[in-house]
Amino acid sequence: MRTFELHRMEDATGISGLGIIAEGVEFGDGTCALRWKTDARSTAVYDDLKTLEKIHGHQGKTKVVFTGDAFERGFTDATLDSYENAPFASVGGEGKRSEMVCPASVSPEERGRYLSGYAVRSELTYGKDWRTCEFGWVAAITLGGEK
Repeated sequence: MRTFELHRMEDATGISGLGIIAEGVEFGDGTCALRWKTDARSTAVYDDLKTLEKIHGHQGKTKVVFTGDAFERGFTDATLDSYENAPFASVGGEGKRSEMVCPASVSPEERGRYLSGYAVRSELTYGKDWRTCEFGWVAAITLGGEK
């Protein structure tokens, strides 16, 4: 069994929106179930991934992204980097957001999924402009009359 998401880069109909629009699972026999995250939520079952992509792929404007272990590691690393106040440390640092690099522990076959997980969490944490937003220090408290 493998889990996946539908990532839509262009919304031809204006109905489902952009980004992660659905979550799914591919069962051992190839059957797929898809749960829409749109306002009109629904669940559908397809004979196989090829059929699902034929219906919802919109000629490459929507991609199936598997969310296995590498995706989860990327997602978790982005979370930890933000908690440690070291944004993007795991992927080369703040200056590498546009061309992130994977840690050496991520195999070449897993790099795309790892970076996908990292990107999804980064957008959730920092917003849609996470690749270009600026970071700065702001005093959490002031002591006495200091400003």
